[in-house]
Amino acid sequence: MALENNKILKIDNNNLRKNLDQASITKEQLDTENEKLKINLKEQKINLEESLGKNRSSEINNNELKNTISRYIMNYKKLQEKINLLENSKNLQFEDEIKKVKFYQDENIRLSSELLLARKKNETIKVNLNDIELEKQKISNKIKELNNSITSKSNIISPNIIKEIPTETQKDTNKLNDTEQKNLDEVINRIFAKI
Repeated sequence: MALENNKILKIDNNNLRKNLDQASITKEQLDTENEKLKINLKEQKINLEESLGKNRSSEINNNELKNTISRYIMNYKKLQEKINLLENSKNLQFEDEIKKVKFYQDENIRLSSELLLARKKNETIKVNLNDIELEKQKISNKIKELNNSITSKSNIISPNIIKEIPTETQKDTNKLNDTEQKNLDEVINRIFAKI
């Protein structure tokens, strides 16, 4: 029985050695993997720190971009307001100019029609003056004919009497000054104009 126990113990010892060898191999493998994992963990920490640094840098850039964009938006709004004011101002100026042009066009049309009426009146006056001149000429000719017929056919009235002006009338006409003479001429012209 001791032999059997010794055999069993040898077998168990061999098994334990094998297990121990196996365990030491496994331990060495685990140590190697552990070293690899430590190295990998260090690399991951370095990568994480780099990523955090990049993330901070990106956040700073993002904030700067937000500030820049907000400034651009504010400037754009101000410029748009100025553009709107300028456009409104130009539109008002343009409307004023259109009103002025329309006013001057209307005024030109009115003045043109008045000019045409004045020309027509002028033509009518010229025709009337020509007619009056003709009538005056006719009357003058008739007066001359009457004078000739009276002087040649009649011995009753001498031509000297007709040519003489009464002294009272002559004094009255000599007393007339220039303005009164002009007024008298105007009255005579009006009388002839009505004829």
